[in-house]
Amino acid sequence: MVQLTATLWLWIYNKERSNMALRGITPAIKLAEAFKLKLSIVSSQ
Repeated sequence: MVQLTATLWLWIYNKERSNMALRGITPAIKLAEAFKLKLSIVSSQ
């Protein structure tokens, strides 16, 4: 039960909670944006 609660909390923390330090987007969206940027830099070389 503790692991399930921790997993649920981690999911909400990373996927659903907006973060004002990230201009109101979630950490998951910020990671996706960074990953897309990294892919575009690699593919342009």
